[in-house]
Amino acid sequence: MTFILNILHKDFSVLVCDKQGNASGTVVLQSAGGQKITVTSPKITLNGVNKVFTNGPRTLAAGVAGTIQDHPYTSKLKDAENVVEALDIIHAHMSAYLIRGDRRVVIEAKPVMQNEGLATYFDVGTAEFFTDLFIYTAREMTSRLFCAQSDQSRLIHVGSGSAALEGAVGLDNITTFLATLKGAASPASCLEWIAHAYNKTSEKAVGCGKEFTALVATRDAPTFSELVA
Repeated sequence: MTFILNILHKDFSVLVCDKQGNASGTVVLQSAGGQKITVTSPKITLNGVNKVFTNGPRTLAAGVAGTIQDHPYTSKLKDAENVVEALDIIHAHMSAYLIRGDRRVVIEAKPVMQNEGLATYFDVGTAEFFTDLFIYTAREMTSRLFCAQSDQSRLIHVGSGSAALEGAVGLDNITTFLATLKGAASPASCLEWIAHAYNKTSEKAVGCGKEFTALVATRDAPTFSELVA
């Protein structure tokens, strides 16, 4: 279960992913003392899971939700030298996943988990920030491109925590937050609201963690780095 959030502003883009993951079966964990512990369970909660990835020069950041094994392209993003190469890697995987997917899920109309993600970047040609929201399963795929307008910011989110955000935080709270970002704003000013949103959403969306990783790129420095106060 995952909660991925993007704050898309005309002067910056912030990508946030929670750090909690769920697994089943058998996993080997290492204790603080260095001992290996084998755990077998139908549900195992893991903390510190990385769900955000960048290309080589860190000009694109992508957050992924769904089954981690269904996102093998993330290991290839580091080899992409620019935004276009990184987007090609993501979309080529989506297409191949659909083409080579298990067609029995279509015949039998089995329920499937959606693999979702956000890829955000600064486009040099237009001098604007964009975010690509993408969703794919063995029977469908979709992608939608967002750009921040000059007078307003956008809040884009995917993952299982996405549906809980508005109910957990409240529409008025979200509207007020976005209003504070009109015009010139500092990305660091978003951290307090992000922490509030992740704390509240984790209480409503089972399996989503309140701890998060946040990366930011700005118009003046369009490469992604950790967002700090």
